Amino acid sequence: MFLADLTAGDPHAGMWALIKIGCIFLGMVLLIRKGVPIGYVLLLAAVAIGFAFGVGFSPEESGLAWAVGGTGRLLTAMGQAAILPSSLRLLALVLSIAVFGAVMGYVEKLRALTVSLLALLRDRRWGMASLASLIGLMPMPGGAMLSAPMVGDVANDVDLRPEDKTAINHWMRHVWEYVDPLFPALLMASTVLAVPVGNLMIAQSPLTLAAIVGGVLFLLRRVPLHQRTVGDDVGERRLRPVLWAISPVLFIIGATLLPQVIAGVLRARPELTARLPGGAIWHPEDNKQFFDRMLGVGTEIFMLASLLTVIALLLKANRVNRRAGWTLVRKAVTLQLTALVVSVCVLKELLDASGAAVNIATYLQSTGLPGPVVIGSVLFVVGLLLGYSFGFVAICYPMLLPMLAPGGTVNYPLATFAFAMGFLGVLLSPVHLCLVLSREHFDARWGPVYKQFIGPSILVFATACLMLLWA
Repeated sequence: MFLADLTAGDPHAGMWALIKIGCIFLGMVLLIRKGVPIGYVLLLAAVAIGFAFGVGFSPEESGLAWAVGGTGRLLTAMGQAAILPSSLRLLALVLSIAVFGAVMGYVEKLRALTVSLLALLRDRRWGMASLASLIGLMPMPGGAMLSAPMVGDVANDVDLRPEDKTAINHWMRHVWEYVDPLFPALLMASTVLAVPVGNLMIAQSPLTLAAIVGGVLFLLRRVPLHQRTVGDDVGERRLRPVLWAISPVLFIIGATLLPQVIAGVLRARPELTARLPGGAIWHPEDNKQFFDRMLGVGTEIFMLASLLTVIALLLKANRVNRRAGWTLVRKAVTLQLTALVVSVCVLKELLDASGAAVNIATYLQSTGLPGPVVIGSVLFVVGLLLGYSFGFVAICYPMLLPMLAPGGTVNYPLATFAFAMGFLGVLLSPVHLCLVLSREHFDARWGPVYKQFIGPSILVFATACLMLLWA
């Protein structure tokens, strides 16, 4: 991609970047409130970021050549972003999840799971929370689209607004990401800080506890008292039907874990890499960046393969003919969903190419504010801009490492606070795919959805601040 930094040499480049991004996000909010489809809004935002930060515009050109040539290169950059291997993998995963959800619904696996879980728990609140958080154990891009129909099925006879269902599905799906080692963000944080991932899991466990408590206190309490419990008419309390109904999901979780297991073995016994094709390039210590990147790609490939395998097995086991199968695929793989995923990928790449996140982080770091304020502001803003957790860790942690690990020793309370602020930004980001898909599924309004997040977000923030008392 071509990048001409229009603010090069300007000591206030970060401030201008913050103003530009703020204006673009304000425009996004206004368009969304006007009812413009979110996919189109994200594409417009990507174009606006490209023009605002000069992506593709060369300072060596002028006049019509600058305008036409720059616009052409910007559009080319957007096209290249849409067909990047990472973008295509994300698109394949999200569309596969959509098909998986459609097939699970067609063969009534989702229905069987919700009924069995309700019979076991006897409470609609815990049913919704359990379904969303169970799917949330998988680092599945757009996985909220799989849990949303389940949550909606449990809440079918409950007096809840679409905004309430959206908030419950989105929030409860992400309560584990602070401590789940399957998620790349936690692994990346462990790598940058040079500490065992288990240490971070223990240090950040209060955040998961706060997220669960916040969801229960502020979101699940909205279920009317007289509609919370279910009677014996839903069935016997048995664990086996739940496990059988959820077996396709458990298979996918197992397949997703497999690359992590292989990576763990290779880290424990690096001499085994000599037997692999390519030999020494797989050594986890000598080629850490390559090893970690291939681990991430491998996890996505295993997840995609497991999804396609489960889809095929479900169709065959339930004797779904080819015509019905293709009908399910056509209903699940919509143009609107495809455009939405592509626009998220394009916007992410344009943000990276523009240097906006890095400029803003550098500016906030140079203000002379107290360390926790700088760290929290940087990570929250970058998380809000990018909408995915791996991004705020990859961009900010190396830059903030001297503050997070002074003298080479990690300040765990401060690192916990840092992750909490970055992830809160991700959770609340209007470009977070899970939030976008949840809102689309339940046809909820943006404003009331965000109001639902105020209480649990404050609780997680307060917990992170309390952690600083031990810093």
